[in-house]
Amino acid sequence: MNAGTRVFLGDLVRALQRTGDPRGENWSAIAAMLGFEFGVVRTVIPVPPQPPEIKRQQDLRGEQRRPSAETSAPSTTEDIGELMEFDLERSTSPPEALVLDSVAPQRPASAPSPRPLLDPLWQRGILIESAGTLEAAGDVAILEAVDLFARGAPLLDLPSLKIRGVSKGCQVLVDGGLGMQPFTNDTRQIVGAIRKAVGSEHTRVLTFIDCPTTGVMTETFGDMHYTPPDNGAMVLALTDICSGGPRSAIREAEPEDWLTVAKRIRDAGSDLLILNPYPPDRWPAQVRDRVAVLHWDTSTKAVDVRQTRRRTSR
Repeated sequence: MNAGTRVFLGDLVRALQRTGDPRGENWSAIAAMLGFEFGVVRTVIPVPPQPPEIKRQQDLRGEQRRPSAETSAPSTTEDIGELMEFDLERSTSPPEALVLDSVAPQRPASAPSPRPLLDPLWQRGILIESAGTLEAAGDVAILEAVDLFARGAPLLDLPSLKIRGVSKGCQVLVDGGLGMQPFTNDTRQIVGAIRKAVGSEHTRVLTFIDCPTTGVMTETFGDMHYTPPDNGAMVLALTDICSGGPRSAIREAEPEDWLTVAKRIRDAGSDLLILNPYPPDRWPAQVRDRVAVLHWDTSTKAVDVRQTRRRTSR
């Protein structure tokens, strides 16, 4: 090895094999370029060419024997002990086959929930206005008090303003006839909304077919004759007034029977309000003119309830 250029003798031999003249005319020039003395060059015996596979193996062995800066430098690493061997066959679990479904199972599409016939934003106000009764529970009625003073009447109790409240409760009449069967879910929904607005303990639900004159059924499935409330509570009837559904259907009652029911309720000191899901052009005229009938629809508002009740009030 040349100490100045760190070129090995094997490098010189390979250079002579690849670029040297077979007769040795340029050997001295090649050796001088690699930093070898001329006298050393003359002592070099040319090596005959070898097959590529043997030559490649020799090159690899020469590179492995070549010292590097890391191996030649003194080691400063402390002794870390013996190396630990790992048994990969025991430390890993056996492979498992993964089965992937080509098509993910699809859940059956559920039908959308029906939209309530009353707008959810206005529903509570509509029901409070429908089931409420006027009660003297407000502030002092100034005009009435002044009138009593002017007439010199004794003031045993100061008159109070009348406000609409639901403290008396509500009686709900649910029609289970043929014309109301398409609105079964709507009827169940509105009854639940009435219980929330008025209170479950103040709400009584009675079921009938076409008209309460044929008898009613209580929530405990008991049959009885219809009796209006005796405390002046409001009566709400969810019915088609015997005019909904197929016109050829056989009815248990006639629309005129509702006039009898309305008179019995009025005589007991209560008021009747009918919620009809069918359009007004299907309402019996003789009932609509004498009984408060409200269109049970998404466009209904609380002001419609007040106007209907005021139009048919006593």
